[in-house]
Amino acid sequence: MLLEKNGFLGADVQLVHPLLTTAEERKILHARGVSYSMSPVGESQRPASAGVIQLAELLEAGVKVSMSIDLTGTYNVDFFQCMRFLYHLHRHRVGNRIPLTAKRLVQLATLDGAVDLGIANRTGSLTPGKRADLILVRTGDINMAPMADPYEALVNLAQPRNVDTVIADGRVLQRGGQFTRLDYQEVLREAIDAGKALRARGAG
Repeated sequence: MLLEKNGFLGADVQLVHPLLTTAEERKILHARGVSYSMSPVGESQRPASAGVIQLAELLEAGVKVSMSIDLTGTYNVDFFQCMRFLYHLHRHRVGNRIPLTAKRLVQLATLDGAVDLGIANRTGSLTPGKRADLILVRTGDINMAPMADPYEALVNLAQPRNVDTVIADGRVLQRGGQFTRLDYQEVLREAIDAGKALRARGAG
């Protein structure tokens, strides 16, 4: 591995979807404490020769892993969808040979991201002393009820429209499904104007 030969790998390095790693490379990543973030929705769209998502192999090798979203302008920014994609792709490839539970998937989408970025001492889980970062999901919505296992419900049933409240560092950003800290119409106008400007520049 070129990065290893040049001494570039360490616990401060995060790789984002470098697919098709070898067993030797995964061993090096584990030894150096490198973290590995996968974007299952985007990666699943790649050709079969380059789109194998190796969650099973990475977990087996003990590599730090997390989940992310790439190319937000071409598909929905939906972590519930990401968890489902990753779960079904994992089961399709390896079945139960390397178990992957719904609880582990929720951890990939929350705490493991903070671990990857080196900020797990401040966020990523509900722990005294950490930031008050919360996402509250309505479990009484028709697609969620009646809820049994909360992890299974989040992975297999939840959609963005079920998110009721979002709190970041103690600030309420969304309540009752409505934004509280931004003007949605203004953001939408700015996005439309930016898109028009880009298209005009591209046509020039």
